[in-house]
Amino acid sequence: IDIKEINLGPKTLSDNVLVGSLADGALSVDRFTLRSNMGGSLRGNLALRPAGDAASLSLDIAGSNLMLGMPAETAEELARLPRYELDTVLVGNGSTVRELAASLNGYLRLVGGEGRLKATALRFFTGDFLSEVMNTVNPFAKKDPYTNLQCTVVLVEIEDGEATGDPVLVTQTDRLRILADADVDLSTEKFDATIRTVPQKGLGLSVGDLVNPFVKLSGTFAKPALTLDPESALIEGGTAVATAGVSILAKRFKQRFIDDKDACGKALKDAEPRFTELRTKYSAATSPD
Repeated sequence: IDIKEINLGPKTLSDNVLVGSLADGALSVDRFTLRSNMGGSLRGNLALRPAGDAASLSLDIAGSNLMLGMPAETAEELARLPRYELDTVLVGNGSTVRELAASLNGYLRLVGGEGRLKATALRFFTGDFLSEVMNTVNPFAKKDPYTNLQCTVVLVEIEDGEATGDPVLVTQTDRLRILADADVDLSTEKFDATIRTVPQKGLGLSVGDLVNPFVKLSGTFAKPALTLDPESALIEGGTAVATAGVSILAKRFKQRFIDDKDACGKALKDAEPRFTELRTKYSAATSPD
């Protein structure tokens, strides 16, 4: 399939190519590529093949200068969206979707730069629940029409259906630094994540200015729950009551990210050796025949 151009309003996709085959129960996408008029590109390959009574999956996708489908009503909003670099590899084997999820191995690495997001764009991209999370950890989200991002890093390692990240997310805005770690069981869809919000220095903000600087997410994909971290239950109404648990937790993250002027760069540097190892480990399994 070769599509010369797809017009999506202010954004145009060009040179869209998909090369694949379906034969003897095996689906192979040897290559797909696309490019946007804003300089973004996406490429990858996929294979789903019979393996005894089950099926094997391999997926390799990478992209640069991506906008990740964020909506923009004008050319100016489109030009100011953050751009992302994407690298993800997944391999697995199973006779059902649940078995396949439980067997997955691989990683996802997403790195974003500076940009401006409209509040409605976040709701479009994350859905109602995650928008509620963003409004909770970011006290400025409801009154500011835009969020000015400085950087975003998402780092996920998947081993035998367990997706983890420590941190799974580091993002900086002009006002806040948001840090998160997570553990997700893809076979049961259960997850547990903790989010810490830290004011940027020099803005006259303190932890007391943040209603919920420590937030905990748990439950399942179908029934997620948002609560205060038990260790910070005394932080409410803009008043912070110091506890040993909060102090220890804050100290640990301060040592790793909070004092570093480039928290995203710090997270990337720490994770790079491991993700290079994972890319080497799975490259043979995801290479097209």
